[in-house]
Amino acid sequence: MQTSRGILRAPLLVLILLCAFYVILYIDRTNIAAAAPLMKADFHFNNTQMGAIFSAFAIPFAAFQLVGGSLVIGLARV
Repeated sequence: MQTSRGILRAPLLVLILLCAFYVILYIDRTNIAAAAPLMKADFHFNNTQMGAIFSAFAIPFAAFQLVGGSLVIGLARV
């Protein structure tokens, strides 16, 4: 990517990618919640199994929040 001043700086590129990842993870998390009743009925999941499915989306989201937050703090110092 290039701007009028030359090549886009790496910290700005990392920040843009982090924002894109956050949007994708947010969409995944909200869509799985919206689809849960249909999935539960179609696949005959019980509440424990649905909890495991929600955890499969929530745990990476939480981990990425920690990693992304520390990266943004590190980028702010640059």
